[in-house]
Amino acid sequence: FHTVRAEAEARGQEFRFFTPERDLATHVFNPFSNFASQSRTLLQVCQLILDALGLNHGEGYGRSYFTRQNREALFDALNTDPPPQTFKELNDILKSFRGRPNYPDIFELVSTIHALTQYPQLETIEPVSDPSTSIHMPTVLERRQVVYFWLPAAIESITVREIGKLALFSLLSASIDRQRSGQDTRRTYLCIDEFQRLAGENFRIVLEQARSYGLSCFMANQTQADLKLPEFDLRPTVRTNTRVKMHFGVTDVAEILEISQLSGQEIAVMESWAHMTTKKNNVRESTTSTETLKDRLLVSDILNATDHPRRCILHVTRGSGYSQWAGLPTVVDCFYPISRELYVARSNAAWPVMESIPGTTTSGTDVSDIDRQRNRALVEEQDDALAALFDEADGKLRGVSQD
Repeated sequence: FHTVRAEAEARGQEFRFFTPERDLATHVFNPFSNFASQSRTLLQVCQLILDALGLNHGEGYGRSYFTRQNREALFDALNTDPPPQTFKELNDILKSFRGRPNYPDIFELVSTIHALTQYPQLETIEPVSDPSTSIHMPTVLERRQVVYFWLPAAIESITVREIGKLALFSLLSASIDRQRSGQDTRRTYLCIDEFQRLAGENFRIVLEQARSYGLSCFMANQTQADLKLPEFDLRPTVRTNTRVKMHFGVTDVAEILEISQLSGQEIAVMESWAHMTTKKNNVRESTTSTETLKDRLLVSDILNATDHPRRCILHVTRGSGYSQWAGLPTVVDCFYPISRELYVARSNAAWPVMESIPGTTTSGTDVSDIDRQRNRALVEEQDDALAALFDEADGKLRGVSQD
């Protein structure tokens, strides 16, 4: 955080930051204002919100049913007059839909939106009038701002991960709108640490379209195995849509073998020596050389690079200039961009207080409390739905018995 902030200030760039953490200063961020666009239909806005919140479950038995339920309810809510401008307004409209026969199963959508209303930093309705107090992605691109989202609770919080994906899709949509409106493309660098926490099935859209709209993605995660989740496998998409891969610590056996195979083959000479002594104590020696093929990077080479504190395996596809290594992984030495003393000092520095940065706010709600409320609401909604189903079935059975 402090490194990004210092670099932005040194270059004269405006710095904005967001966090859902309790009692920490933050700028406000309203995804509604980021998704709004003259070139985007209401159905496209609806689909964008569903993708960002992970409520688009795709096709298939059961999945498509809940997707349609979420889409219809959200579309009708956004189509009201006046249309909602914040999550709180959207939540009030969706709550009024409950109990209607055409929205029987929207408890997932309702609980997700309700959880987001618990964050006051998502509830701004004046995103552009004062850009010093808010994060507005079209403004970020126009003014070349530097934006930092601090989401440490994304490790265990579903709601915080949804905030991260809302920011991600807001940036992508702003880049798309800028290009479609004929404005110059702004090269934007998107850095995501532990990105497997945000990666979902819809994350493929970001990777596949980012480069076309000026987005360069830097994504860090622990191992490739993290990208294979029970419901989908993101590894093929990452391999296909990333140009540079850096492996700093390779411990997964499958990943080690994959790198070894990708490294290509080279000729190796195997020599053998024979030493024979005859009955008359005559010594005969012979040497045999045999050429064979071996992987350029053996398992031992990969483990050796992993063991070194400043060494990594660099794999560049479609390289150029000094990085053109025929598309083969190569072991390289790296250097730290800042000194250890500066790293320690910035790591121990405190988060800025609200009074020191005008236009920031704080949240008094703990993230874990929001998740507990959300889970409780989901359980209560499902219990009510089951009770109503059993009551209906019981009534039909009584009617049959009376007949």
